[in-house]
Amino acid sequence: VKTALNMGWIDKEQAAWLVPEEAAPGRLYGLVKDHVDPDKWPEGSQIPPMRPVESASGTTFENASHFVDIHSNHLVKDLPSYWQDTPDMLRFFKSENEAGPQPPGTVPVTLDVTSLYTNIPILQGIEAFRFFLDKRPEKIVPTSFLLILLTLVLTCNVLVFDNNFYVQLIGTAMGTRVAPTFANLFMGAVEQMALKKWKGLQPRHFRRFIDDIFFFWTGSENDLIQFIKYLNDFHPYLKFKANYDFSKKSVVFLDTIISLTNDNFIKTDLYEKPGRKCNYLLTSSCHPSHITENIPFSLGLRLKRICSDNFDFLSRLDDLKAKLLSRGYRVN
Repeated sequence: VKTALNMGWIDKEQAAWLVPEEAAPGRLYGLVKDHVDPDKWPEGSQIPPMRPVESASGTTFENASHFVDIHSNHLVKDLPSYWQDTPDMLRFFKSENEAGPQPPGTVPVTLDVTSLYTNIPILQGIEAFRFFLDKRPEKIVPTSFLLILLTLVLTCNVLVFDNNFYVQLIGTAMGTRVAPTFANLFMGAVEQMALKKWKGLQPRHFRRFIDDIFFFWTGSENDLIQFIKYLNDFHPYLKFKANYDFSKKSVVFLDTIISLTNDNFIKTDLYEKPGRKCNYLLTSSCHPSHITENIPFSLGLRLKRICSDNFDFLSRLDDLKAKLLSRGYRVN
């Protein structure tokens, strides 16, 4: 940090911010996946599986992680596979439908990367990060300095759990600020290499939201199985779980059910996980009244955005009405 200050890459205020006067280890905890069907819980377990998350607040490299992310997260948007969120995905589907139907035999497919954050080899991840940082048109803060900070964030990640201290050796913890950018850029590098080296039928419209992948497939199911096997063999740590249905031509992605109509146009509908509970803010809460007044409108607008078929929209709207009434909302 002193070197960066002397070189003029950062100012005094940033230098003081990057080196906290006091710091504590990260706190590791489990975030319960309460949406998981009990049949899929770990054998013998009485509780749902956990997602390991780090609370990085107050840690030595909390601000360093934030600083690196400020100078790199815009690079994720330049990846060919980038999808920002559900509205971004829906805008893409709208443009596809306006251009015409999908080719005959098209099937939607999703892939889920198993435990992406904690399975990224640190050296490979840093090299991928370097590759994309070097593409920046402006390098007021040089790549070398950002990589030093990133290396400290990744290799000096001390965690405390049940009064025991640990150092993370592989991947990045969910909870540090730069983790999503690090994971996204690493996956961007891996997928570009994998698709370039694949000699078989290419997927159409290969898109990704962090560790969730979507694409259209126009070949046979056997061709698709071979492609998925190729991806699972491409990297020793990254494994992909596929979801598709050649008969229904429908898959779940994010909070949306994506299917193809009989004439091969894209149709979308709301998806809710089986274990989801209705926990909308009670109207009796101490929040300002405009908060609960706006919630029904916002939720209805979300349904209108996601449901491409009007019949599905009206059906989901009835479900939403019943849920809101159960939480004390007025009919009018």
